[in-house]
Amino acid sequence: MNSPHKPETTGRPAVSRVIVGAVVLAAAVILVALVMPTRSRPSRAYLDRIERLNNIKEFGLMYHLYFEEHGYSPSGVSDLQNDTPSSPYTDADDFDRVPQVFEAIERGEFIVVWDAAIAAQAENNSDCVLAYEASASESRGLVLHGDGVVMNMTAEDFNALPLIGTRER
Repeated sequence: MNSPHKPETTGRPAVSRVIVGAVVLAAAVILVALVMPTRSRPSRAYLDRIERLNNIKEFGLMYHLYFEEHGYSPSGVSDLQNDTPSSPYTDADDFDRVPQVFEAIERGEFIVVWDAAIAAQAENNSDCVLAYEASASESRGLVLHGDGVVMNMTAEDFNALPLIGTRER
């Protein structure tokens, strides 16, 4: 009984809409799956910054341990390369990143105040620069303070700090 006012439906248009909707939904899920892993992974620049930070921290520890062991600061890279300092809390494996810092020093990317006159009280060294990335004086960079703290500083903040004094030989 077909009424002249109602068209006959077979159900196919509804099925087509369901299929199209499912395809669109599947495409959206695939796009999200492709984008999410790249978004959740840290960027290469971020990982490089973390690596530089860890390298400088290890260098600062090595520099301070050398000072504690010898009673004076190292006068150059060769002092640290030839005499890895030791303490009850560290061993040679703790300084595996330091060669990368030595290379950065040789390339002029990392500047060190050698023969530093480190004060016995760490807080007396906190406002002085012991070492820094070359970029710190012009734009921004990591700065190793005399007390061993590493900070990412603007050029303005960095240039306001004094370099740590040096000892007389």
